[in-house]
Amino acid sequence: MALVLAAGVLSVGHLEADVGASTVPGVMVLDVPDLDQALADQLLQRLPGASREWVPAGEGPLQPCGTELAARRAAEGAATLRIVAEPPVDPAAARSGWRVLIDTSSAADAAGDAASRAARVAADFVSQQDGVRAFLVALEPGPPGADAAAELGELLVPLAAAADALPRIRRTAIVLLGERDGAGRRRLVLRWDRGRWGHRARPLLADLLEEAW
Repeated sequence: MALVLAAGVLSVGHLEADVGASTVPGVMVLDVPDLDQALADQLLQRLPGASREWVPAGEGPLQPCGTELAARRAAEGAATLRIVAEPPVDPAAARSGWRVLIDTSSAADAAGDAASRAARVAADFVSQQDGVRAFLVALEPGPPGADAAAELGELLVPLAAAADALPRIRRTAIVLLGERDGAGRRRLVLRWDRGRWGHRARPLLADLLEEAW
């Protein structure tokens, strides 16, 4: 029996070292076009360990983490989910590349608005990703209100809590995609890593956008 237990401990250690954190990433992307430098300054004070940079991005929502990335991750077997807090003009186009599309605009209730509802749906989904399957979640909460820093901070609370509750073999990046530069070719990005990343994170979201995970 002692040998069996020892073998089990060694197996878990081997899983964590060779399978877990290095090969089971998760990414949560929030599309926040109104996120500018001033708002980023406020959020960085609320998000210890978060970083800021300008990242090349094509046209369209969620870029550079949009349809093409979602389709590639889905083809690899990752769980992909896009959540919108406002009804998409073209639902079929909005779902393109994603395994699942959820519109929370009609599901908002007394417990919170559509954006809060979207964050709860995202958090519930992430909390279930406790195996060895990668995931990509995109959240489009719509424009923030007067106190944007507080509102975005509240949206991030359940997302971070869900990521932090995952097993140690998981690592999750929370990425906020903000305003574009004058030429429209780059976006302001805040990245907030949760879990054990070590030196895996790379500039310009390179590790999250690479061809394969």
